[in-house]
This record gives sequence, C-alpha cells and structure tokens, in this order.
Amino acid sequence: MEMSLEAKKKGNGDMSGTFKSAPAGQYRAWCYSWNDLGTQQTAYGPKRQVRLGFELADLLMEDGKPYIQTTFPMTRDLANEEAKLHKFVDVWFDNEAFTGKKSFDIEQLFVTPCDLYLKEVTGKNGKTYVNIDKITRCKNTEGMPARVNPVTFFDFDEFDQGLFDSFHDDKKTRLMATPEYQELFNKAPEVPEGETSVPAPDYF
Repeated sequence: MEMSLEAKKKGNGDMSGTFKSAPAGQYRAWCYSWNDLGTQQTAYGPKRQVRLGFELADLLMEDGKPYIQTTFPMTRDLANEEAKLHKFVDVWFDNEAFTGKKSFDIEQLFVTPCDLYLKEVTGKNGKTYVNIDKITRCKNTEGMPARVNPVTFFDFDEFDQGLFDSFHDDKKTRLMATPEYQELFNKAPEVPEGETSVPAPDYF
C-alpha cells in the first residue's frame, strides 16, 4: 500500500447504512477504512477523492460495537502539501509523515492510533451533525482497546473485486460511474438523465 509522494486488505468496507452519531468530544480512535471514491465533481472541478473511516476505541454503542466516524471526502493526494489529505495525515503523524520520504505506507494509518476531536455543526438544512474538527497523534495509549473492525482497503489502483462485490448496490453504481472504473473495465458510465456526474453522498 505504498503511495508515491512524487506522483501520485480486506473485509467488508461498506460504510453505508444508518450510524448513530457519537457525541461531540475528544476520543482515542483507530483508522480502519480507506475508501477510494473515484473522481467526483467538486467545487474545484473533478477530483479523485477518498474517505477514511475511524472507530472510537473507548465509546461503545448499545450493541457493544464502537462508534464509527468518517471524514469528509478528501482529494486522494498525499504528495501535494496543500491537499487536505496530506495536511490531515501530517498533523496526525506530528508533522513527520512525509519528511525526507519519497513514498508513504498507507498501512501506517491502520496501526497508528489517534485522538479525534469531534464537533457539532449545523448544516444548511438545519440539521445538527457531528464532524471531525481535528486529529492528532494519540497522546495516551495506555489501556487503549484494540481495533474491533477489520481493516478495509478499497482503492482503484489495487482493485479488489471481492471487496467491491460486498458493497451495497447504490455504492457500486456510483463507483461504476467513475472514470477509474470505466478505465478498468472499459464500460460506459451510468449517469442519471439530466445529470453530468454522480456526486458522492455522505455515506459513500
């Protein structure tokens, strides 16, 4: 899972469904999911995006499973110092993630605990959401529970058909509409009538 800084597994990575939001606050967390969303339309034009998934190590839901928190889609670019993903990971690794390196091992995301700071925000629709406000390296790992969810890595550069097949139909349809999927399978994109692209929903 090396990603070049000069240019540029397994289990069910489907992060769809209804998740109960964790309350705002600071939590120790593990990253367990890398989801390549393919190229999506953004305010800055088409960008290939990725979403990371985290489990909150010390906060469990009523069913005994850890709360899940995901990032907003970020441009899949670790090489560009101005890219949100680059900045997000670099802060997580105490600004040492990329110093003197020509590539970054994505597997480090899954074995490096972090502190997530969650904040309540009100959307344009008037609804309240809990989003990641910032991330830092975990300051205290003593007694930290081990990761519960299996690591899932979905990326078009290392396409996993079995993992793709495990996704729900709506997610597969959206991924199949991306140029990355088209290039892999040489198929015409399926875009709803009247639309020029298929944006990534919050649960993508």
